[in-house]
Amino acid sequence: KICIVGGGFGGLYTALRLTTLVWPGKSKPEITLVDQRDRFVFKPLLYELLTEELDLDEVAPRFVDVLSRTGVNFVQGKVAETLPKGEGDGARGKVELESGEVIEYDYLVMALGSGTRLDMVEGAKEHALPFCNFEDALSL
Repeated sequence: KICIVGGGFGGLYTALRLTTLVWPGKSKPEITLVDQRDRFVFKPLLYELLTEELDLDEVAPRFVDVLSRTGVNFVQGKVAETLPKGEGDGARGKVELESGEVIEYDYLVMALGSGTRLDMVEGAKEHALPFCNFEDALSL
C-alpha cells in the first residue's frame, strides 16, 4: 500500500507514474492519493480561468476525473496525524485524517508543495494578492 499526501504536480504525477511501473509478481500496490481539495489545479493555466479563456474543468479538473481509469484511489481530507510503520497498533504506517478516517500504508510520499510568503517583500502582505491556487483566482 502506498499513500501519497498532496495532490499538486509532485503528488499527482507520482501516483500516475507508479501505476505505469511493472511490479514483481504482477502485484500492483494499492495507491491512495490524499488532498484537502477536490481538484488538481494546473497552475500555468490559472490566469486563463480569470480571463474566461478556459473553463474550470480544463484548469482545475476533479481528482476523481483525472484518476478515473488509473486504479488510484482518491480521498479528500486534511491530515491530522501520521504514524510511521511500527508505531501504534500495527506494522503498517497510518495517516489519520481530521474526519477520523485512517489510511494504512507500507510507503508514504509527502508531497505537500510550497507556500506563498508575502512577508519577504516589505508591504506585500498589506498590498499584494497572492495568485497561486484556485481560491486565490476566485478571490480576484
